[in-house]
Amino acid sequence: MADNVGREELMLALKLATSVERADLSSEVLSSQEAEQIALEIGIPLDEFRGALASARSSRLGRGQWLGPSPLLSAEASVSLPATPRDAARAIAEGQAGLPQIAQGAEEVAPGIWRSSSRSSLLQVASDPLRTRVSAAANRGVFKAATILGSTGAGGFIGSQIGGLLGVMSAVGSPSTITAGIALGAVGGLASGFVAGVSLWKASARSSQARLYQAVDRMRDALLPGTEKESGDSSEAGAPRIGDI
Repeated sequence: MADNVGREELMLALKLATSVERADLSSEVLSSQEAEQIALEIGIPLDEFRGALASARSSRLGRGQWLGPSPLLSAEASVSLPATPRDAARAIAEGQAGLPQIAQGAEEVAPGIWRSSSRSSLLQVASDPLRTRVSAAANRGVFKAATILGSTGAGGFIGSQIGGLLGVMSAVGSPSTITAGIALGAVGGLASGFVAGVSLWKASARSSQARLYQAVDRMRDALLPGTEKESGDSSEAGAPRIGDI
């Protein structure tokens, strides 16, 4: 057998290695656990796979929307286990580690529902006897408006200055020429600034969405059996306390 592997052979081998036999052959959806198991089987570290998956999911944000994605971003996951207050505290502590803008502290807002929130972000653990759902959300409305409007205004100002300068430097150099240059420059600057602002917002939103996915993964892992020992005494030292548990 040859030591070297061609690119086509590699792609075919990866495709075969990641294929999953499913009863419903029409379905192309895998659970998170199935996808992660496939990644581990072909030698991809779990953290790297999750980071790549979060980036891939986030890259779809804002497609076909001229103002970019909605400022309300969220991610969620679930485990087929109930959660105790201690489990919830540990999960929220892990989410806070991934989203440092979330203030320390959490509270049980209803039976089986625990939350930790800041002015624009929220972490939640919701449990029933059969399943526990973890979620993370962020409201970036102020940032979106400031980014797009600020960039548009700056573009209009810069464009008008450039247009006026070109009017002064033209062969005619009359007041009407200067005024026309300012107007045309402002229009072009506004358009360019708007496009740049939307692009900046899209990049920021995708980065924020990826962090939400990663925070949810950390919260879900904290609820799985055996994770409390690995995480040490974080639920007592640094985790939010819920009802003095």
